[in-house]
Amino acid sequence: FQPPTGSKDGEYWESDLMYLGPRRYLVLVEALTNFSLAIPVNTRHETSISNAAKIWKTYLESYFNVTKVTVYSDREGALQGLSSISSPTLAIAVTRTSAEGHANRAEVLIRTIKERARSIIYSLPYKLPDVLLDNLVRFVVQMKNLLPATLSADSTPLERVRGLKLKHSDLKNLTFGTTGHAFIPHRTSKDDATSEEGIVVGFDQLNPRNKSIYVLDTKRCVSRIKFIPSNISEKSLASLQNIQA
Repeated sequence: FQPPTGSKDGEYWESDLMYLGPRRYLVLVEALTNFSLAIPVNTRHETSISNAAKIWKTYLESYFNVTKVTVYSDREGALQGLSSISSPTLAIAVTRTSAEGHANRAEVLIRTIKERARSIIYSLPYKLPDVLLDNLVRFVVQMKNLLPATLSADSTPLERVRGLKLKHSDLKNLTFGTTGHAFIPHRTSKDDATSEEGIVVGFDQLNPRNKSIYVLDTKRCVSRIKFIPSNISEKSLASLQNIQA
């Protein structure tokens, strides 16, 4: 479908549910800007989808100046979860599409996420633990929002929605799954280690130089600006393979 003439950014969305490995996501695409989201959903239950929809609602209230929103989807579960968060200040109308007129933008987004995610997974020299799939999906969607939606587009989805225009130099060193050493900015003793082994699993969309690093020793994500790509020890590589979702 095409939004009516005069529509505002944020008034029309398409949605669907996506499955990648053992994980599921509520995906949403804004019709005018092509701004995209993929929000983890724990179960198929309406409550889980409603919780994911509340995160989407936060984006609406923060970055789109709208009081009414229409969402198109052919997934009954997605529609129920989205409609449940409607409020007096933000009216959310849901429209179920037919099999012939399903949400094409959402379908394209799902296909794009799966293709890019699988390409990254197959390119890694190790098996990516399922516990990091959410990070991978978030990374793929963030990168998509940093690229023009079409060849003729004069801005990226992120620029349209948040007014941020990033340089190529901000993104050139962002490769998901890169192993290396993240430098520790604050040490309590001069005898403490200066860095810790980890892998790149994301970045701050407002400042891509600030990378999200999954530290293999603590099994936690930290933010680091200084990260040196390198091989990691056999012990760390083995621990990566033993991570359970």
